[in-house]
Amino acid sequence: MSTIIETIRQKCSTIAGNEPTVLNKLFAKGTSSVLSHLCMRDFTEVEIPDGVTEIGSYAFSNCRSLTSVTIPDSVTRIGDYAFSSCHSLTNITIPNSVTRIDGYAFSNCDSFTSITIPNSVTRIDGYAFSYCDNLTSVTIGNGVTRIGSRAFYECSNLTDVYYGGTQEQWNAIMIDDGNSYLTDATIHYNS
Repeated sequence: MSTIIETIRQKCSTIAGNEPTVLNKLFAKGTSSVLSHLCMRDFTEVEIPDGVTEIGSYAFSNCRSLTSVTIPDSVTRIGDYAFSSCHSLTNITIPNSVTRIDGYAFSNCDSFTSITIPNSVTRIDGYAFSYCDNLTSVTIGNGVTRIGSRAFYECSNLTDVYYGGTQEQWNAIMIDDGNSYLTDATIHYNS
């Protein structure tokens, strides 16, 4: 944890001086959340420290150089717009501890070609993966019970969905409107 904090402190000090609130806004003490994307635009790789339980809204939004993120098993929620418009992001592993992916969390992540949503996720909110133009396949765990409105909106290259459960379980998922690219893809069920 000290490595990323020291690196962020150095980057932030050139922009905001030694104001301690800049760092505290990024990794809020006592809340175990990543809250803000201050000074993060130049990072290409981020390893979120173990113990963080939530990636807050807009945490890494518009980090256009970000290519890879390591999320620890302590994270249970990925907030609204957390990684939206991270156009270079190609590598992210959502750990089996995450139970919810909030709205627009990965919207406009143009470099995604595939994504795996683990069994622990029960809800994918609206627009979560919208405008991921290069997404061709998605693996969805059998824990998902709801896929929000337009969660996969404009994912026009999506051709394959690998679902961790049976066809009967897939049919029981509440899939809101605007997900035709998801529902029109070839669904591969776990037999």
